[in-house]
Amino acid sequence: AEHVNGAQVERPGNTEKDCAEHVNGAQEEQKTVAVNAHTVILSPSYSILMDISSVRWVHVLFLFSVLALTNAGIVWYLSDIHLGMWTMTLLARSWVWKVGLGLMGTSMVYVALMYIFSWDSCQRVWLQILIALPAYLLWCVGGILLARPYPEAPLVTAVFQVPVLIGVVRYAIGRVNRGEFAWWASICLFAVSAIMLAVWLVWVYTSYLGGGPNRWSSEIKADLVERSSGIYEEIQVVMGGQELFLDHELDCSPNAHPGIRYYAGEEMGNSTHELISVNVTKTEQESRTAACANVAKTRFLLWISPLIASICNIFFGIFGMASRTVYEGNKGLHRAERALKWFMLLVAFTILVMWGGVSVAGTSMRLTVSIIAFSLAFLVMVAIWTYLEIRKQIEHIVHHSPQAQLLFSVANSDWFWAVGMIALNFLFLLAVAVDFLRQKVRGGDRTFSPWLEGIVRVMKKRNLVGILLKVLLLCELYFVFSIGVAKATSVFLSWLNETLMEFTLALVVAIFFAVGFLLFMAPPVPGIPVYICAGIVISSRAATTGVGYWGGVGLAVLVGFILKLTAVAGQYGIGATLGRMVKVQQAVGVDKVATRAIEQILSARGLTIGKVAVLVGGPDWPTSVLCGILKLNLFQCILGTVPIIFVSSPCVVAGALIVPPADSGDPANWATASSLTLMLSAFMQLISGVVAFYYVQEVTVKCKPELEKDRPEHQPVKDLTEKEKESVAAFKEATAWANLGLFKQVLILFCTMLMLVTIVVLALLDQVCFRPFAVSSRIGADFKDGGLNGDALNIVLNPGWAALGAFALACLLHIIFLQFANCQARKILRKNKIAPASDA
Repeated sequence: AEHVNGAQVERPGNTEKDCAEHVNGAQEEQKTVAVNAHTVILSPSYSILMDISSVRWVHVLFLFSVLALTNAGIVWYLSDIHLGMWTMTLLARSWVWKVGLGLMGTSMVYVALMYIFSWDSCQRVWLQILIALPAYLLWCVGGILLARPYPEAPLVTAVFQVPVLIGVVRYAIGRVNRGEFAWWASICLFAVSAIMLAVWLVWVYTSYLGGGPNRWSSEIKADLVERSSGIYEEIQVVMGGQELFLDHELDCSPNAHPGIRYYAGEEMGNSTHELISVNVTKTEQESRTAACANVAKTRFLLWISPLIASICNIFFGIFGMASRTVYEGNKGLHRAERALKWFMLLVAFTILVMWGGVSVAGTSMRLTVSIIAFSLAFLVMVAIWTYLEIRKQIEHIVHHSPQAQLLFSVANSDWFWAVGMIALNFLFLLAVAVDFLRQKVRGGDRTFSPWLEGIVRVMKKRNLVGILLKVLLLCELYFVFSIGVAKATSVFLSWLNETLMEFTLALVVAIFFAVGFLLFMAPPVPGIPVYICAGIVISSRAATTGVGYWGGVGLAVLVGFILKLTAVAGQYGIGATLGRMVKVQQAVGVDKVATRAIEQILSARGLTIGKVAVLVGGPDWPTSVLCGILKLNLFQCILGTVPIIFVSSPCVVAGALIVPPADSGDPANWATASSLTLMLSAFMQLISGVVAFYYVQEVTVKCKPELEKDRPEHQPVKDLTEKEKESVAAFKEATAWANLGLFKQVLILFCTMLMLVTIVVLALLDQVCFRPFAVSSRIGADFKDGGLNGDALNIVLNPGWAALGAFALACLLHIIFLQFANCQARKILRKNKIAPASDA
């Protein structure tokens, strides 16, 4: 070769080896020249921009000051340490949240106009930033102003200014080594997080800040209620057909009458000072309860906001550490692979936090929206940062790393596209419409932008209907596991709690064990409510006997632990029975690499980390049933599940602390301890899930050749798959978009859109659709006491019934479409079988 990538090489005229040496020398020369131009060539197909200057101490000091000031603003204006209550009182005014909604809508329109008129075509970066700045400011201000309906909105908006400001600082200080900057940013984040935590702990447990200890107690709650009177005075609720200002004592306290509201005559403009009573309807009671709960959530967030900010800073710091390793991918592909694993684990952990938030909220809390809001904001931040900063590095890793190729191969599956469609929801259709307008403004022959045309081309190559059917299936599974059965389980366990109090302790333990075992045998029933109910029922009943309250807590922990191990054996038996059917083996993919990787992990003897993580962190029913299907050693499966006691025990204790013994002191302290132990259990579950994910992908990569080999015991599954090829092909042909016809196309599209809208409403508007109800609540209690007024169906509010009706309609349309598709597939099979005979 006379020229290699533009660098001249003398023709050696000797062997091929000599020629290769000259080529390599030319490439090294090119690397040297490129370094002087601030570019490092890692491979012929991969290069990244590397900034020449190092991070100096003044840069670190500047960055730390920005982060410290941002977090100080959170403490100053959004926590009860200083002006938090004043801020939330201002934001509680009736017109403020409407302005916020308008500003956020204006921001979205502004962004759409920026895209339509080709904002990205500006050659100067500073001009692009200047144009985009109003949209960003409108969005942030609008988010803060939404505090009245969403008390977590100001905190979420403020906390996620941290990664934005880090990017601004890096841009402001000029070109520096990105990996080094990411490392120092992480150090600053960890330092700020430690300071925030220290400030909060000093405020909570000492008198150096705020004039005294501020532990979550009845005194602190009463003080917060008194100082939040301004918020109550800004909220009007319809009661007795009249708009009345919310009053804690008359509306939100335990002494408030659920069906009657008293008010002074002058409150409605009358001259009389007499108290007037009005009857409050059931719908009005629900609105009043929701308003009271929103104010209570505001008070709690003001108390805990510094701790939340500290935790978020830690997350950002971990993300920065992983970013640094990816930036420095030229120091070794292995380091970049490790960083990519951290990214995946961080995203998986965030998703598990969302799942845990939904599960825990269904049992004892009203913070579902808050948990989901923080998790979604973090995922959006990760997505934006990845796209803007490290997408080229990740592309290189994917092209050169077998592990990364495995992690990202899932993007080629219909299931991934289905999940993406659920996540994007209607936003994708909105993006299509905006992009269409962009092309019309720009003129030319294009209908869509190249990136959108690329997506369309990929979609055309895929079975669109197959993706839509998977969307419907995932939504239905989510409803069954996280909404329907979770709510029903809470109501049933509450009824069981009330009923068992009439029996002796021994009989209570026996009945609860039997009922709990049956609940564990049902696939959709989560384990957390069962453990919590064990703590409530057994400890309460034991408190009236010689065993005592704390003896009952210990007994409940033991019962919950033995119940789980017994359930593992029962679920294993279900799997062993179902596993005799080849169709079931095919359904769980016993011949697939991922399932075999799980099998290899679970086959280890003793208590290995991977085995324990899968058995403890995986879903209760599917994991144990899979062990039975795979015919693993039952004793080893039970042994590997023994560490579940670190997950089940905190749940049991949390349930017991909900109903403390008589004369036990401040009940608020017990409630706080219950919440903390429940959070500990959820954290242990999340960690186990993340570790399980890590070990499964590790085994999948390292042992892939061995796991892909054919096994004699799986030959029936392979034969069945081969036998069903014609049926699968016929169904795929029947559901091809071009073969559906207009009616079926409209049917599947309308069904999918209705399902997506319904699931979003049920998941994100939980407090609008369902009445808050905990396992410790009583069905016969009044609404104000957390009960259901004697009717279990009262857990569903009117909007919830509408959403459930829409979900049922979507399921019915799904079934109708499948009937049409199966009928057409059978016709295709009959036609294909007749055709060869006629040809003969």
